[in-house]
Amino acid sequence: MLARIHWSIRLRWLAIFGYLLATAGAFYFTDINLHYKALWYLLGSLSVVNILYYVVLKLWKDYALRTELRLLHVHIVLDLLFLVVILHFSGGIENPAFLFFIFHAVLSSILFSRFSAFLYSFFIVFLFSTLVLLESFHLIPHYLLFDPHIYHNNMYVLLTNLVFIITIFSTTYICTGFMKIYRNSKRIIDRQNRRLIEADKQKTTFFQFASHELKSPVIAVKSTLDVVLKGYSGSIDERAVALLSKAGKRSEQMLNMISELLELTHIRSKNQAKPLQRVNMHTLIAELVKGEAITASQKNISFELNLQASNPYVEAEEGDMEKVLGNLIGNALRYGKERGWVRIHSSNKEKALCLEVQDNGIGIAEEDRENIFQEFYRSQNAKKVVYFGTGLGLSLVKQLVEKYNGSIHVESKEEKGSSFSLRFPQNGSSK
Repeated sequence: MLARIHWSIRLRWLAIFGYLLATAGAFYFTDINLHYKALWYLLGSLSVVNILYYVVLKLWKDYALRTELRLLHVHIVLDLLFLVVILHFSGGIENPAFLFFIFHAVLSSILFSRFSAFLYSFFIVFLFSTLVLLESFHLIPHYLLFDPHIYHNNMYVLLTNLVFIITIFSTTYICTGFMKIYRNSKRIIDRQNRRLIEADKQKTTFFQFASHELKSPVIAVKSTLDVVLKGYSGSIDERAVALLSKAGKRSEQMLNMISELLELTHIRSKNQAKPLQRVNMHTLIAELVKGEAITASQKNISFELNLQASNPYVEAEEGDMEKVLGNLIGNALRYGKERGWVRIHSSNKEKALCLEVQDNGIGIAEEDRENIFQEFYRSQNAKKVVYFGTGLGLSLVKQLVEKYNGSIHVESKEEKGSSFSLRFPQNGSSK
């Protein structure tokens, strides 16, 4: 509502200067004999009122909604009074500027209730009809614009006033009808949105609780399996060792899944307020590549680093950046082909750090591309290569990137590979 008041102030300046130029042009370049001095005094008074509006808004910043509505009512009433007086001194019914009343009919229909909008329509009709009647019966002077005999034609006066009344009330009726539909739709959307937000909070709370409660028993199972395999592998049947090893791998996968769920709920709960650091992304990439050396060698995948950014720093939590890059590099290896490659490129563009992680792996099908950042979504290609997975990794990456006002984009072709592009602004801002 406050934005509408500021908008009306700016629009009023436009109207003042426009009318001032029009009357100045008429005064200097035409023979139209209007009461120019009165018009310019009125425009000057309206300018003072507009300045007062601006000062009040600057000094008095804490408004209740009711106060803002009152201010808007004052704006519109004073505008209508000024408009009818200006219209009187600049030709009355001869001046097509009386159509400006329609703007106020539309504005009141948008801002106020249906009842208030029609009250303003009655007020507008009353002001204009009163002006026309007073000038028609010579109770107030008529300032000639074009036709000295216009008020002698009663049919023209009656028809103009009738068309004006119909136009004002039709405009109000149409606008209030649209606004009623809009407000009802907005109420429904807001109600549904609140329900969705509440359901999302409940889902996040459930994930957080379930993940926390599941983590301890899974760790216990994993630890027990590791102890058995390390301490008793020689005295246990080979088939039993294989089964225990498989169970150990599954429990490790379950721990990774639980960790991703916990991380996701922590991000969405927005209750972390750790201090940001200047993270050197080149150093972080080098450490992650070194940590993945064994996995890469097992699949004969080579790393190609092309780190050209002169400013590799990002204001962030180092752990968040480690999760982002670690996930992308890990995916490139996990879904990469034997004897393939992973290329990592960095550059600075338009006060931002741009990173790109490319591979020549299995790629992503076109129908899957728009869904890969959704929670729990896994593409068909990924399921064929790695059966077990949460589908949370890329969703986590996207949320972490956006946490620091960054963006992520993917390009991919099946059996040709994928390219994930990251962009982080380097102005120190973060969400």
